Amino acid sequence: MMGLACFWIVVYHSSFFDFRDIEFLNVTHIGVCLEYVKRLGNAAVEVFLFLSGIGLYYSMSKDSKIIPFYKKRFFRVVPSAFIIVVTLCGFIGANSLPRYFSQITFVDLYIKSDVAEVAWYVSAILVFYLFFPLIYKAVKRFGIWAVIFISIISVIITLFIGAIDYDYFMRVEVVFTRIPAFVTGAYLGKVLMKGVKIPKWSMWLIILFNVAYLFISVGLIKLIQHDYPFVRHYINFPLALSFLFAFAYLREIIGSHIITRFFEMLGLFSLEYYLIHVNMTQYCLNFFNNDEPTGLRYAITIMVVAFVLAVLVKSVADKISGYLNPPVAEEKK
Repeated sequence: MMGLACFWIVVYHSSFFDFRDIEFLNVTHIGVCLEYVKRLGNAAVEVFLFLSGIGLYYSMSKDSKIIPFYKKRFFRVVPSAFIIVVTLCGFIGANSLPRYFSQITFVDLYIKSDVAEVAWYVSAILVFYLFFPLIYKAVKRFGIWAVIFISIISVIITLFIGAIDYDYFMRVEVVFTRIPAFVTGAYLGKVLMKGVKIPKWSMWLIILFNVAYLFISVGLIKLIQHDYPFVRHYINFPLALSFLFAFAYLREIIGSHIITRFFEMLGLFSLEYYLIHVNMTQYCLNFFNNDEPTGLRYAITIMVVAFVLAVLVKSVADKISGYLNPPVAEEKK
């Protein structure tokens, strides 16, 4: 699921080509459908957060000790993100030490700065990790009511910030509008741990909902994207959740296949691949020559290079994590 969501958002960020410009796809109208799906790729972030919430709930259920929880999360995210952000900040050339420091410490998103945020997702997920022990206790005790309460509070805070300072709001809304997805993911973890299963017939309803909501959401986003762009993240919420279940169902039908193995492999490097690709498309595009109308070669080249770099970065980051946080040998019984 992580690999598939990662691939979806990578295609979404490949905005320099349009499926409708590919002739053999456009003749059969497949290009139009693929472009709709591509433009909704931002919803893959919600899928990431759903899955993160599920995984974190599983993790804390096995071991609720806070310090080991924080250490595990820190060494999974920060070494890779630090390598990528340090490299990118050096590449784009921050013109002052404070600005450079704010980016490599992942606080740039939360302070008033005119520096482009190169790793907002890391800044967001680290804050979510920080508060997750409280979220875990609330969801474990109060279930869906905790999800509703936390989601409502997050919306109120989001609108309050927007009323006070709209410019700052437009900087941080990308985090606050994703809180409901993350908390819902934690609740899904609780539900799944109980062994609750969704009937197969309902999966077809979910797939039909995906098809219908796909076109509805595109229309909604077009209506509000200029005046209320942040609302699209709330619009993505049901789409991402239904896609998550549909993906899982299709995975069950397909079973072990070369395609599923590809996405499983991609999921191992999803964070690194996402961070590298999204920034390569933003800062490195000028290094390629555009001799194709659709820019399709751009997309393929950057995807391949970004994946190779993601594998290298994760390999280095794992060695750093192993050195700084060596596994504790189990005591002999």
